[in-house]
Amino acid sequence: MSSSRGEAIRINVQIKGEQFNFEGKVDEAISAFLKFICNIYPSYEVVSKIILTIDYEKILKDFAGIIAVANEGPVLLRHDVPTDQAIGFCLIGAHIGLKIGKSLKETLTSEELTKSTGKSSGTVANELTTMTKQGLVERVGRGEYKITTAGIIHYSQVLQ
Repeated sequence: MSSSRGEAIRINVQIKGEQFNFEGKVDEAISAFLKFICNIYPSYEVVSKIILTIDYEKILKDFAGIIAVANEGPVLLRHDVPTDQAIGFCLIGAHIGLKIGKSLKETLTSEELTKSTGKSSGTVANELTTMTKQGLVERVGRGEYKITTAGIIHYSQVLQ
């Protein structure tokens, strides 16, 4: 936001069909909005500490140079990683592809993962079984897999 603190702004919030408006100088409007939120969600600070959320801007920065999203799907740029990471990175690429509108689905088949990772089909199948048991990926159809929120966080931490 490029406005200075003296300029007037309007914050519109809709909760369960009810509309709430906060208008005035930037500091006043934001202060009123935050007070409103604290009254509605008094334990917001506590709750926000236990809710898993994905920072997609950070994910895009973290995975630059590791995975790219092309029209035909995710492209693994680094092949010097263990199989589970290669699979995780490809599934994150598929997930990101859907989020940015580059792909129509966030799932990949075991065959697509074998091709993308350059690993053998048996190795990919075994690793997918382990990763599913760990909750890092989810099997969503016959041979179709997607990354879970826990998987995105896990493989983001691998890069740290």
